[in-house]
Amino acid sequence: MITYEFYSEEYGGTLITLEEFPKASFLAEETYRNFTLKPRLTEKLLQENESGANAIRFALCEIMDNNKRGEDLLEKAYQNDQLSALGVRSEGVKDHSLSFEASKELKSNNINEEIAQTNAQTMRKYLFRYGLLYRGL
Repeated sequence: MITYEFYSEEYGGTLITLEEFPKASFLAEETYRNFTLKPRLTEKLLQENESGANAIRFALCEIMDNNKRGEDLLEKAYQNDQLSALGVRSEGVKDHSLSFEASKELKSNNINEEIAQTNAQTMRKYLFRYGLLYRGL
């Protein structure tokens, strides 16, 4: 549905590299399909409605950026989750110390929920007026 040229030139995206693009676009398209559940209407808009096609493509680009930002946050959250799971509360070396608060709630779960909510908001922003979204969104 989108190309790297569209992502970088039309949308102005800079977070995804050419090497990362195939995976990022696949994940964005899967997210899109899970939210819309209307493949025939999608094809019709892509082929017959320039405004609708651009809305779909811009939504996909924004979802790719949302996912990329989320990946970066998740990496840090997983580290935090591991420290929490180990029960590390503080660590000191000479004149330098670190303190961590042990938590029962995983930060990575919160970030995954935020990514899903941000992607849902993106879909509503671009696609609501085209009737592509299923009732649950």
